[in-house]
Amino acid sequence: ACGQRHKIIAMALSFRPASPSDLPLLYSFEIASYPDDEAATLDKLIYRQKHCPDFFRVACINSETSIGDDQTTSSTSTSTEEIPIGFITSTVCQEFTDESMSNHDPSGSLLAIHSVVIKEGFRRRGFATRMLEDYVKFVSMTSPNISELVLIAKQNLLKFYTNCGFHVVGLSKIVHGKDPWFDLVLNLDEERKEEFWVVDSFAESHGEGNPASVVLMKEELVGTSKDRRWMQMVAQEFNLSETAFITKLASAPYGFENKSTTHYSIRFFSPTVEVDLCGHATLAASAVVYEKLLPKDDCEDGIVYFHANKEVLKVSRNEHGKVKMVFPWKDVVSMDENVEGKASLLQMLEKGLGIVSADILFLGVGTDREDVLVEVNHEAFSSIGATVLKLSELEKSPEYSRGVIVCCKGKDFDFLSRFFGPKAGIPEDPVTGSAHCLLAPYFGRLLNKNTVVGRQESKRGGSVECKLNDDSRDGKRTVTITGSAIFASNGKLLMT
Repeated sequence: ACGQRHKIIAMALSFRPASPSDLPLLYSFEIASYPDDEAATLDKLIYRQKHCPDFFRVACINSETSIGDDQTTSSTSTSTEEIPIGFITSTVCQEFTDESMSNHDPSGSLLAIHSVVIKEGFRRRGFATRMLEDYVKFVSMTSPNISELVLIAKQNLLKFYTNCGFHVVGLSKIVHGKDPWFDLVLNLDEERKEEFWVVDSFAESHGEGNPASVVLMKEELVGTSKDRRWMQMVAQEFNLSETAFITKLASAPYGFENKSTTHYSIRFFSPTVEVDLCGHATLAASAVVYEKLLPKDDCEDGIVYFHANKEVLKVSRNEHGKVKMVFPWKDVVSMDENVEGKASLLQMLEKGLGIVSADILFLGVGTDREDVLVEVNHEAFSSIGATVLKLSELEKSPEYSRGVIVCCKGKDFDFLSRFFGPKAGIPEDPVTGSAHCLLAPYFGRLLNKNTVVGRQESKRGGSVECKLNDDSRDGKRTVTITGSAIFASNGKLLMT
């Protein structure tokens, strides 16, 4: 005897338009979810799918179907199919009344939601929230003519809808069954504005660490109205050392075997220029994704990949909730062989920071020539700022393109550091995660350690944990940077 066996292999939701063949199944969901005097008839579902198909959306999960002999563990074939577990259906209207909701008026600007249904057995597991959030995002991105989503709900569902962004207007005049209903509305003009967060990275309390702004883009970062010029303008408005712009990628890029992993594109802007890599802004973006964007079920130990201009950054969280970021390992090349370049840097350091050559234990530049690393004795490190700093002098050397890292061995920490980046529009950075791509390998080698902890001694200050990963099997070397983050503010951008 042959048969089919279904096995759910993933709880990841996918969404698609409803087709006429879906309607009998979806109708069974409808009548199982609402009382007889509230449930839509099959004819109404047919009307809405025919006249308003763009706004009739189905939520599906994946199922693996094995076709073969039920009496044996072998099967002749295996396929994956989508199984509907819920749907949302709406019509467009000019005004929100019982009469107007009965028909579809494509010239209207209000989208009236009639049904938000999840199949019994999948309720109270977060699926309805994810389905409605996707629906709101879909409508806001694809239907600029729709200004508001409107619906009616009973008292017991008000919390669900308000958690999804709706606002309660008051008791509804619409009569639908015997119980009272409430009018709710979600303003899509507000929804279409980019949301932002300001996050203190590498901080244990407010006022510490390095603040970065994170902007969630609702469009792809390239080829839209939100171009590089707009991002630079926003970064200048925030006037923090870095602003990260992130957008979720619809699917895992080519080369990633696990298609269920989460991927975001990310770009970094100082107030004056775009940069390829920023540690504290990556930490801030990671905190936003884990705490604000990912479904709670996916947050425990889920891996997130950020696709930057030149690197793919892998982040996760440890058992204490701190963010772990895998960054490229960067070696430092001594300037001893470059006599002319060394002289240029020594002059720059003395004029700009008051560091004299007698106090310098090592002077080098990263292999990518972005940053200068200068190790000094502890006394010289503590004396930086005793005289007026002339940071404009740091812009005069052509030997590097981004920043100057001044460091020394520490007592309570493995090393202390400060980062000056006037070339990137940052006089002094409070805590610089990406600088530890150089600092960790340098002090790891110096101290013969695989794990080092540094303290950036800026006015705000912050601690950075670093683990060196030197895989001799494939020659890949990385630095895992770990830190905590605290949310400082949140809002919507008014800049268009």
